Amino acid sequence: MVSQVVETCRKYSMDPSMFHRWKESYEAFEIEGLKSRSGRIEPEIMKLRKENERLKLIIAEKKMEVAMLRDAFKKQ
Repeated sequence: MVSQVVETCRKYSMDPSMFHRWKESYEAFEIEGLKSRSGRIEPEIMKLRKENERLKLIIAEKKMEVAMLRDAFKKQ
């Protein structure tokens, strides 16, 4: 008799040893154990980080402009 694990792994074209590694990892660390540790950053996250950096630069430039205008106004 074929086990349910083997049947499920066949259905999803997955090696049973991978299932058992995932199961052990889940039992040891719960959901954190199933998260990727590859260090690869998803493209959408990378895009958001670049946009965030661009917006931070814009804010820094605006703060500098405001400071310069305040200084100029104080001198008048």
